[in-house]
Parts: sequence; C-alpha cells; structure tokens
Amino acid sequence: MSSNNKHHGQIPSIKKYYHYWIAVIVIFGLLITTIIYLELKQAQDIAFRKDFLSRSASFVASIEQEIILDLEVLQFFKGFYDSSESVTSKEFNLFAARALSRHPSIQALEWVPRVPMAERAKVELDRKSQIPDFEIIELTPQGDFIRAMEREEYFPVLFVEPLSGNESALGFDLASNAARQEALLRARTSGQLALSASIKLIQYKQGALGFLAFVPVYQTNENRPDRLKGFVLGVFSIQDTITNVLSKRASDVTSDIYFEITDQTDPEQKVLLYSNHNDEAKLLYADKIDYKEQRISIGGRVWGVSAFPTRNYVSAHKKMTAEWVLLSGIAFTLFVFIYLIIIVKTTRKVQLLIEKRTRELHEVNKKMELLTLTDALTGVLNRRGFDQIYLAEFKGAIRANSVITLMIIDVDQFKSYNDHYGHVKGDECLKRVARAISTVPSRHGDVVARYGGEEFAVILPGTDDKEGAIAERCRTAIEQMAEPHEFSAVSSVVTASVGVATARPNQDSDPVELIERADKALFQAKEAGRNRVVLG
Repeated sequence: MSSNNKHHGQIPSIKKYYHYWIAVIVIFGLLITTIIYLELKQAQDIAFRKDFLSRSASFVASIEQEIILDLEVLQFFKGFYDSSESVTSKEFNLFAARALSRHPSIQALEWVPRVPMAERAKVELDRKSQIPDFEIIELTPQGDFIRAMEREEYFPVLFVEPLSGNESALGFDLASNAARQEALLRARTSGQLALSASIKLIQYKQGALGFLAFVPVYQTNENRPDRLKGFVLGVFSIQDTITNVLSKRASDVTSDIYFEITDQTDPEQKVLLYSNHNDEAKLLYADKIDYKEQRISIGGRVWGVSAFPTRNYVSAHKKMTAEWVLLSGIAFTLFVFIYLIIIVKTTRKVQLLIEKRTRELHEVNKKMELLTLTDALTGVLNRRGFDQIYLAEFKGAIRANSVITLMIIDVDQFKSYNDHYGHVKGDECLKRVARAISTVPSRHGDVVARYGGEEFAVILPGTDDKEGAIAERCRTAIEQMAEPHEFSAVSSVVTASVGVATARPNQDSDPVELIERADKALFQAKEAGRNRVVLG
C-alpha cells in the first residue's frame, strides 16, 4: 500500500519536470530565435545602409568630378589669355565654341575685362565697331538696363559665346550687382577661382538655377589685385550638371533615390539648388535610415548633398531573410536541435549569398567603369579615361623622376571630310585613324585616347620623344591609310597634324602645362600648313 502511494507520488514530479523542460526548451528556442533574428536584421540593415551610402557617396564624388572637369575649361581659357597680349572676339568665339561643345553643362563663356573709368570711352568705341549698340550698362531695381553710372572701374561682359540668347549680357557691368561683385572681389583678392551664389538662368523659362565661376587673369605672373587684367567667366547650369552625372551613372543611381543639393555657404540660410522630389514625396517614401549628407567645397562655396531611399528602393535592395528566420524559429522551436542546424545552414547560405551578390556587384561596377572610360565609336579611351590615366601617369612620373611625353593629334580638315562624304563615312574614317595610331606605341603602358571630335591624344610614360620620332610614325601611319580626301587643301588623302610635348615633372609641376604645350605645338603645326609634327 505504501509502495503504491510512493509510486503514484512520483508521477506529478515527472510531469512537473517534463513541462518545466518543455517550457525551458520553448523559452530557450524563442530566446535564441529572437537573438538570431535581431542579429540578422542588424546585419541586413548595416549592409543595406552601407550599400545605400556607398551609392550616395559615389554620386557626390561624380558631381564634384563633373564640376571640376567643367571648371578646368576656365583654367585653359586663363592660359589662353596669359599667353596672349590681346585676344580678339573671333579667337575668343572659336576657343569658347570648341569648349562648349565638349561641356554641355556650361551655358556660356564670357570675357570680363577690368576697365578703369578713364578707358571706358575707348573700350566702348572699340567694341561698337562690331556691335553698334554696345555700351557699358547696369540693371535698375525695376529690372531695366541703363547706361552704367560713373565709378572708378567697371567689369563689363565684353565677349560672350554663344551670343544667341545672351545678347542682354553684353556690356553688363558685373560690379554693379552685389552678389556678382562679392564673387569678383573674392577671385580678385585670392587670385583663385571663385563661384557666385546661385542665380536664375535666363536660358530656362522655368527659372532653373545656375552659378557663375570667375577665374582672374593678371597682366603679369604676380597675382596682385592692382595688376588684374580681367576675368574668364563661365555660366553653369546645376540641372544640366546633375543630368550629365545621372546619365553616366544610370546603373547605380535611379529615380528610386531622392537627392537634394543645397548651398550651405551661409550656415544660417541654406539655399536649395537641386531636388528630384517634393516635400510630400519625402514624407511619403523616406525610410528609417540615417540621413546622409556630404559637402562639396569649390571656389569659396559649400554645397551639401543629401540622399534618402524610397520604398521602391528599399523593396528592391533590402532582403527579408531575418523575418523568415523568425517565423521558421517559432514554428520549429520544439525541434530545437533540427531548428538550430537549419538556422546555422540558413545563416551560412545568407552569408554566402551576400558575399556572392557583393562580388557580382563589384564585377558589374568594374565593367561599367570600364565602359564609361571607353569611346564607343573608336574603341580607344574617351576623354574621361584620358583625364584619369594622364593625371595618374603624370604623378607617377613625378614619383619616379622620369619623363613623360604627350601627343595631341588632329585630323586635318575633318569638317570638310564630314561635309562632303557624310557622317557615316566620317565615323569610319575616325575608326581607321584610331587603329592606325594604336599600332605605333609598342609598350604596355602607352595610352591612346580620343581627346574629342577629330582629336586624339597619346600618352607615352617614361618616353623622351624630343626628336618627334614616334609622333612622326603616327602621322605617317595616318597618311599611309591612303584614305581619299579630295576636298582637303593639304593632301589628296586624309592627313593629321601632331603637337608633341615632353617633360620631366617635379612636385611643383602642373599637369595642365604639359597639355597646353602640346596643344600650342598642335596649333603651330596647323599654322605651318598641317600634315606635320611640331615639338612643344
């Protein structure tokens, strides 16, 4: 009797421990599941945020690079004025038209001389020989143009390209406007490029924003305000700059990412320069992600670039692995060991998948980067690729204390060829020229690029071509193509002019100077009758 009582007394104890261990297993399973879910979600959020911020940072870098490339045109223009005592309107228009064709973000290029009051009448009289109505003017508060008031000095727009659409700018005294005068003063005082605050561009009916870039030009090499000759001025469209960047980066910057660009030069008054969304869209689609803001500092202005993802972007790029793991963990908690094995395998698969996708994305980015550096027509490097490799080779020459040679090759009278044979035939001709040039350089490090239009460039690192032997072989290779050109005043076949410059740069050397020397040599080759090599 007592034995039976003892036996029956153990049953509640066994059931109690059974339920206890079930509870422990369930709690432990839920705890482990919750921990794994939180860790996976955190890893996913970090990976997602890192990818998004990487895309945003890349976009900001592209904007900065695009602006820098456009602003380099003004530095080339400054060199043009530094090397000449007097630049005629015809020379200005030719140089500016060529630059504008390569940089669609630049709305106009202008020459703004410093005109003391004593020379005002002479300047107006000289310019009236070409533009009868020319005079130095200013704008009234009511928006009317009037003859500029007398002041110690003026900064009128003397030349502008294109003239169409910018007629009202001719003669306008930039010093009569407070915002423009502030940028003028900064450029004049610092001797460096200066950007103005945002302005409304008259080329756009909807009042798109742009900015002015001033580069001072001095009568001597001394950057002294009293030796100021004038300013090279560029009118830039912010909208076109962003459009160019987006067109080049369509693979990793989409409409599912919203961007804002603001002028933050005055911290207390931010000015919105560009946005691809409105406030309603921002409130509707902005996901819970750290707001990313980077700054671009150029010419005395500070721009902030912010970005945030839309729900579409989150849906397309954010994985839901953590949520599925949580559901699976809850469903299979009773089978804790199997559950743990599944979780480990699932976690490993997720990690491998993330690594695989990362590698694939890296490969795609490398291929896209290569495509953006290649000229689609000729197959050689494009201008962007040339700029990157040239700067790298120039710095390498400084480090190695070695020489570097640059050739700029221009197909003689190619416009006549295009006009008479057609653009299709012209494209085929440029392809043949690119192939002919590419057969001459023999070393792995030599680079051939399409510099723009009918111009090609050849970079020869570690090569001293002071005798022009390699350049002559390039010229001969083009001539020996025997491509008929009956409308050429130079030869019955397609020929080319070559400008060559060689340097052994040091830490104080400017890479732009070597380009200017090669370009100047090319100009001399053309002036001397074309189809020849001139050493810079």
